[in-house]
Amino acid sequence: MFVTFLRGPTDDAGGRARVADDYDLEQVFIGPDDFGARRVQLVDGARPTGENVVETLEASPLSAVAHGARSALFRVLKQVPVRESKGDGLDGFARGDELHPTQAQLDRFLSKSPDAPAYMFNLLEYRDKTAYQRYGVVAARDVARVGGSIVWSARALEGGWHEIYLVRYPSRAAFRHMVTRRAYQDAENAHRVRGLKNTRLYVLSPRGS
Repeated sequence: MFVTFLRGPTDDAGGRARVADDYDLEQVFIGPDDFGARRVQLVDGARPTGENVVETLEASPLSAVAHGARSALFRVLKQVPVRESKGDGLDGFARGDELHPTQAQLDRFLSKSPDAPAYMFNLLEYRDKTAYQRYGVVAARDVARVGGSIVWSARALEGGWHEIYLVRYPSRAAFRHMVTRRAYQDAENAHRVRGLKNTRLYVLSPRGS
């Protein structure tokens, strides 16, 4: 399977590629703003090429069985009692480095309707995968508790990335609530920063939504 980033909102992978999922790229949340893509397609078949293609990444998706097991885990995590403890809000979140949004990117995200669903497309390059997995335990629990779910995930086969995740949040307000919780912020500062070498995070919306 290929993840294809397309230049224009009306561009298509075309050719012999079969489009499995199709999204508009609303904004870059973490990474260079001049990336230049406006549409993302998950495609099977021949590798998409052409002037309308900004970037293509080959990926090996998680199996249906593994995806089902992960979905079941999310249902369990959602029921785990957690003591709510508010963190430091969004102060210091927009650090503008390789792992965090700039202030302008954060403001752009928050300027949209807080009730609008958010699909967050993550590209991950690990420095210390064990450290990142410690963060992942907390993040998975908090994603589940705010009503989020993993829509798609895969092992990246090129581009220097290790894994890819597409996570759906029921609203932008839910995402904001998650990242301002004390437990999440502690895990982010202690484990995510140490575990990740690089990341890209794009805000998507399903075509036709």
